[in-house]
Amino acid sequence: LVCYQREAFEPVPGCYGHGTKKFDYCINIDALIGDTPAHFTGNPLDPNPGGKCEGDCDSDLQCEGDLRCWQRSGSGGPIPGCSGHELVDSSTDFCYEPKTSWIQPPYFGYGIDS
Repeated sequence: LVCYQREAFEPVPGCYGHGTKKFDYCINIDALIGDTPAHFTGNPLDPNPGGKCEGDCDSDLQCEGDLRCWQRSGSGGPIPGCSGHELVDSSTDFCYEPKTSWIQPPYFGYGIDS
């Protein structure tokens, strides 16, 4: 499990509902791996927003539309909805889709106040 940290009511990968404002949630990231290969597309300061499973990003603003930036903090772990995380640099952050068919459980987990 990994800790998914939130500022407010951001969607939690693998869960649905709003949960509690500013609560962080433990998620099973391995269960959320998808078929789209993760790949490095360039500098996060590039003016073109990143697509699904594209990196490097530093904020949600650097991702297309409703995509979010998955911050890996050098852990090199899996990216929700993407495959091949072990083939890219562990410090690269990626754009991912927070609400797709890979969201599975019919419940919202317990949170941790941040």
